[in-house]
Amino acid sequence: MCCAMMAAVSGGAMAQYQVQNSDFETWTASSGEPDHWHGFKSAKGTYAGWAKGTLGASDDVRNGASGKCAVITSGSVIGIVNNGTFTTGQLNAGSMSAENKANHAEMDKSSKATDKNGDKFYMPLTGHPDAMKVWIKFSQGTEDKEFPYASASAIIFDGSYYQDPEDKTYTNVVAKAANRTIATCDWTEFTIPFVYENNNVEPEAILVTFGTNATPGKGSDGDKVFVDDMVLVYNSELSSVKYNGNDVSIAPTMDLSSEPYDEYKLALTHNAKGNATIEKSYDETSAVLTITVKGEDCISDDIYGANADNFHTYTIQFAKKGDVNGDGEVTIADVTALVNIILGKNDKKAIADVNGDDDVTIADVTALVNIILGK
Repeated sequence: MCCAMMAAVSGGAMAQYQVQNSDFETWTASSGEPDHWHGFKSAKGTYAGWAKGTLGASDDVRNGASGKCAVITSGSVIGIVNNGTFTTGQLNAGSMSAENKANHAEMDKSSKATDKNGDKFYMPLTGHPDAMKVWIKFSQGTEDKEFPYASASAIIFDGSYYQDPEDKTYTNVVAKAANRTIATCDWTEFTIPFVYENNNVEPEAILVTFGTNATPGKGSDGDKVFVDDMVLVYNSELSSVKYNGNDVSIAPTMDLSSEPYDEYKLALTHNAKGNATIEKSYDETSAVLTITVKGEDCISDDIYGANADNFHTYTIQFAKKGDVNGDGEVTIADVTALVNIILGKNDKKAIADVNGDDDVTIADVTALVNIILGK
């Protein structure tokens, strides 16, 4: 049930990679809402007082977990269903018509409005996550086969005004993640990928919203959505390895022991949408290349809240320099193998070019003997 806020001081600005209180363990607001999350009790708009959707804590958590989760429940007014909704921003109840986009969740870094804790209706985010993972359970008050789905969404944007659902085309959006077909009646972990829309916009905020029905005003009175342990995922794995233009099957340990290591022949890509890094370290003695892929949220231990564990390590075994016969050792037998290559008795091998001059000659014998002699 632990999902700590990950933050770091970088360049004088606060970098934040997770949503605060996304494990829903902290409930100090006098409104009875989870810290940094907001339902209709903190809504604004002409009809805010009419909204009947309720947000509260529940101990009906998933198996193996403990503590609390959040539960949002729909209500109805004069026969109109108010979808239960809660968000990292602020809800606006601006119309009696459920479909009217004056009813929305919004966020704006310039707003000075605060909740009962004195926190702004604003959730900073500076990362480029690949997906949102979250545990959800959904139950209908009355079965509705025509509108059976709850919803979850997250929008990353530049912090200037944005609302969901949109009332126009917004150009300040970085990425969106959404699942509007949630129908599970048992606790289920959903992985919802982000689709990136604009690489020219820098992320500064995230508006996350959960609702009891994917269609405004539909569903039934008493629909419930339980939400727990939301986390943003930053990928940190290799997606492609090529050596000398050829694909290499990705595994924790890869074998290129018939090839000498040449960093200019190696091409690596990662599977992260954000600023993941690839670090390489080559040991000439063992001819092993170690590759470490670190997620964008993977920063050093001495910075508060760092996710130092988000990395994957791979190794590639290359041919040892001078191991001409490929037996894994560099011995006098390799001199014999090299001389045979020079004399045309065996095909040339890349590893036979011991001195690295792109030719296999007697000079490579001298270089190989020096390796054997420890020179």
